[in-house]
Parts: sequence; C-alpha cells; structure tokens
Amino acid sequence: HTVKETFIYPGTLTKLLSELDKRFVKISRSTIINSRQVKRYDTKKNALLFRTGIELEDISRDKRKDLIKCVRGLS
Repeated sequence: HTVKETFIYPGTLTKLLSELDKRFVKISRSTIINSRQVKRYDTKKNALLFRTGIELEDISRDKRKDLIKCVRGLS
C-alpha cells in the first residue's frame, strides 16, 4: 500500500523483503515499511507516525529491535 496505490505481491513477505533494499523493514507478519517515510516512532505507544500523517500501531514485539535500528536518529 502506498499513498496512491495498493500492490499485490504473489510471493511471501520474507521473499519480497529479500528483494528490497535495507530501508525496508518488516514490522509485523503482514507489514513491511519504508523506514525513510517514518517521521517518528513512539516507543510508549509502540506506534509509527509517517510523513504523510498516518499513524500505524501494528508493530510486533519481536520486530521492535529491527525497527528501532532502521529509524534510529529520527525525531
């Protein structure tokens, strides 16, 4: 899903992630995000705020460390 479109990928998310560059990170069983589009990560709410204003709270506990590494340094 992007701001304008939704894409359907016929393979697994793990396979898709292996084809993308390092700015993309898997944050749950069904979600991969572009870390460059993240404006802020609220650790207390476990929520992402994107540059578009969209807030996403679907972050797996076991994916938080990967997410924090990708968005480190964001305000």
